[in-house]
Amino acid sequence: MDAISHQSSDALERELKFALEPGDAARLKAHPLLASIKPDVKPFVSTYFDTPDHVLSKARFSLRLRAFKDHTVQTLKFPDGRSDGLFARGEYETEVAGDTPDLDHLRLHCPPSLYEKLQFPLVPVFRVEVQRTEWLARWEESTLSVALDEGLIKTESRGEPIEEIEIELGRGRIEDAFGLARQLAATVPLRLEVMTKAARGYHLIEGDGPQIEKAGAIKLDRKASAATGFQTVASLCIHHFAANERVFLATGMPEALHQMRVAIRRLRSLMSFFDDMLPAEEIGPLRVEIGRLFKSLGTARDLDVLLAALRTDEGLHASAAILTQIQQERDAAYERLMALLRSQPFCLTMLDLLNFVECGSWMKAGRKTRGAEKLSSHAALILKRQRKKMRKFNAASHLEAEKRHKLRIQAKKLRYACEFFGDLFNGPKARHRKRDMSKLTEDLQDALGQLNDRVFMQQKLAQWTGVTHDPDAARLAEAEASEGDLIKTAETAQTQLLKQKRFWS
Repeated sequence: MDAISHQSSDALERELKFALEPGDAARLKAHPLLASIKPDVKPFVSTYFDTPDHVLSKARFSLRLRAFKDHTVQTLKFPDGRSDGLFARGEYETEVAGDTPDLDHLRLHCPPSLYEKLQFPLVPVFRVEVQRTEWLARWEESTLSVALDEGLIKTESRGEPIEEIEIELGRGRIEDAFGLARQLAATVPLRLEVMTKAARGYHLIEGDGPQIEKAGAIKLDRKASAATGFQTVASLCIHHFAANERVFLATGMPEALHQMRVAIRRLRSLMSFFDDMLPAEEIGPLRVEIGRLFKSLGTARDLDVLLAALRTDEGLHASAAILTQIQQERDAAYERLMALLRSQPFCLTMLDLLNFVECGSWMKAGRKTRGAEKLSSHAALILKRQRKKMRKFNAASHLEAEKRHKLRIQAKKLRYACEFFGDLFNGPKARHRKRDMSKLTEDLQDALGQLNDRVFMQQKLAQWTGVTHDPDAARLAEAEASEGDLIKTAETAQTQLLKQKRFWS
């Protein structure tokens, strides 16, 4: 595929990539939109090169030679900083002769600081063997390439199947790519795939299996608009969710579910921060669907927490029959959640969310609305508002459990705001104050979280006849003392947080 040229000398590949469920490739090929177009079917083998200690991969670059029947293409790929590879990756391509990388082309486009770390000759690290079925489609005002890849990623000792579809924008508007994806998804559910073939290959080499992904650091442009800032952070939240969704569907790992829930909570907080900028008629339906997903994630997560407590707390007692019953309910919640994630309605909701974030009408209107405001100014206002809301609460020691829970939620939102926008304020004083505020919000959130977990556990245990909690006198005294310490810790962090000088300007 040809790269899309931009005003800079960089090339930017703009594509949507989705994973298919096993067996869905045949249904996709039969879709009326594709069945009427004669496809180009071609096999190819991609060999990825790196140093023995994977210097390119660690820098989030990939270098491959893709051999077709009559020519070979060398491609250097690197992530686009705004979306971290969610919709766009930088790439440089050139035809080469032979089966080794063209080092002159690599030197031309590789950052000097990275090139100096490379050891030559570069070695092949893994291969991707694929049959690609490609359709060139017109949709609305755009020309789009729809490519179905079926094949295998191969290392010396392992293999992993590939079944995915890429919709790449050749010419036109990215919203048309979403429109075409939505039409295809009406027949075949499409799950956003955020892991590249290169990343999958390196994971196979390392043999570490599916990887849980936590929320990473966020880099923002202080000169960017508020609209662009929202778009950047929202894309990263979606990436966080999709990366862990992939792991959860493959393994059912509880930690993957937890990280999915964290990602959605962060996204919901972000939407609330930009509430005055996002059109209610567009964001409203999305919020409803995201709320339903969050509830399903919460139901399954709560049962995980309950089972873990029953297995580790010596003061809790439940019969084998009750444990089996709770385990069965937890397994049923997981099955319902997996069915939801694989369903057509959820697929369409995700496409609508992606479309809204990437090219919603609020972006087009941004030049005339709050979205045109400088991100740094808007972020400072958000941070100010979130800290101001903290002042509405009495001291933690004077709050009932329900109010403490609300204080915890607000502390969490302030922490998210610090994580989202902290990179915009990097003066010497700002860095110091930002570190202190982040630490205090974390301390407050952790202490209140432990207190909330105790209340939550009492409420959950009351729902199950046959589960008892009867710690001895010593354990009861220890629990009461611990609760007092947690309240004291929370109140100290709360007091210091309200005295903390702002790091934003």
